[in-house]
Amino acid sequence: MKKQELILDIIGIILIGISLYGFYFLGTDFWQSTAIGIFGLSLFVFKGSQIRKMIEKLFNKKTGV
Repeated sequence: MKKQELILDIIGIILIGISLYGFYFLGTDFWQSTAIGIFGLSLFVFKGSQIRKMIEKLFNKKTGV
């Protein structure tokens, strides 16, 4: 597995955790938590999603790969 894919997977897991933590403990709105969770899910689970491709493109541009 490439280092870039591993980083995006970790970011996705963190976003899913933040959405759950925010909803249950910080009192954020359901829709805000759901939006963050879906974004994290698209990074972690859906390997061919458009959001992941956009993030990969940004990541490549910033790192110069």
